[in-house]
Amino acid sequence: MDKQTKQEIQAWLAGGRDYMTGLLLFLKYSRNKSLARFLSNVNERSLKMLPQEIAKIIGVQHGDRPAVADGAIAPPPSLRIVVSKKAKQAAKAAENPHKGLITPQPGDTEVHKEARTALERAFRGRTSLHAQLEQTIDEEQRKAIAEDILELTEVIDVTINALKHYEATNQWPAEIQAEIDRKEQEKKANVTIPDSVPKGFEFDNAGKVVARINTLRTYVSRSKNEETKVKWESELMFMEQLRDGVIKL
Repeated sequence: MDKQTKQEIQAWLAGGRDYMTGLLLFLKYSRNKSLARFLSNVNERSLKMLPQEIAKIIGVQHGDRPAVADGAIAPPPSLRIVVSKKAKQAAKAAENPHKGLITPQPGDTEVHKEARTALERAFRGRTSLHAQLEQTIDEEQRKAIAEDILELTEVIDVTINALKHYEATNQWPAEIQAEIDRKEQEKKANVTIPDSVPKGFEFDNAGKVVARINTLRTYVSRSKNEETKVKWESELMFMEQLRDGVIKL
């Protein structure tokens, strides 16, 4: 358990125990999906349970104070939680610790780029869902939103762990590497080398690939014969995809 997690939870337990702020903490640090679904609906029982469950995450005593819903709890169970400014700030802050993992880095591979893009989209999607949850009254809709939040949280956790694993070991986790290898094999299986490529061309020589691309661009720009031009354009596209890692040989 890292220091930041303990500090966030201890601050919430010692403070006003705003329910939505606590729920955001629970979604951030707990993997108990069924309990998260239950806690997404505020009632007398969940107000008492939330501090207990949050305290369990860091193994401390929660005291007897229940959480506080910033808004009225009406007698049917369907209700609307009006989230305080503090809760919104806490939700936004929850996204910030991993901002560095979203930012492109020198030397990023295509897998890095895809992972960073997926992480950014998941963070944005989760933030949007939290906003929807704040404004939703219907219980069934709240449950559906909570499930979507949990799914995106799982995507975020897996992606963050993968990026951190690569930073520490210079390798992807086994299950991700297996997927990368599978895609690489598919690329190789589906590659057709254009007939215009010179015999014995060194495809693994990046310098020669770039030089061939420049040559082909000259051919395309100067070609007067439409059929020949199409042939050069086809090889040019092939070489550019090879350079960019879209295809493998």
